[in-house]
Amino acid sequence: MRTGVAALRQEFASLSAVSRSFGQDARRSLVGLETETRTATRGARDLGRVFTGALGDIASSGKSLKSVLQSLAVDLAKLATENLLGNGSGGANALTSLLNANANGNGPDTGRIRAFAKGGVLASPALFPMRGGTGLAGEAGPEAIMPLARGADGRLGVAGGGTNNVSVTFNVTAQDVESFKRSEGQIAALLQRSLNHGARNL
Repeated sequence: MRTGVAALRQEFASLSAVSRSFGQDARRSLVGLETETRTATRGARDLGRVFTGALGDIASSGKSLKSVLQSLAVDLAKLATENLLGNGSGGANALTSLLNANANGNGPDTGRIRAFAKGGVLASPALFPMRGGTGLAGEAGPEAIMPLARGADGRLGVAGGGTNNVSVTFNVTAQDVESFKRSEGQIAALLQRSLNHGARNL
């Protein structure tokens, strides 16, 4: 009888070990499935963002179809490279940083590369790489990016559109000095009105 009980215990222990092993395998499979699902969802979202951005460029920016398709090809290549190298590896992060922050003044915009060499506006918050960290622009509302230029004095500053010199000419016809003096008040009033009008149109 003892041998029968011992054999039964052994059988239960064996079934328990098999059950435990099955549970662990099932958990590992579920974790793997969850990871794959997350990766597929992220990839689909990134791909959708790239195509949506390209369609938005066609609709809103007036860019040529050729230009938009070239930009789309670059974005798809970038996305494929990120997926190939994996988002968690240091090499992929370094490559992504290089692609996002190049010398042409480009900044990231939801997975697309937008050039700001001629200036532009960030309408929503955007992260950008900086030396030793990451910067955040547009967090408090739209922000303008303006190109810098060196002035004649060598100082670096925002490049302005230039100013137009305005000349106001008054032709005064006077018969003598006294009539000219009487016209001074009228001339001053005309000049003041011209200045006020110009200030309103700035």
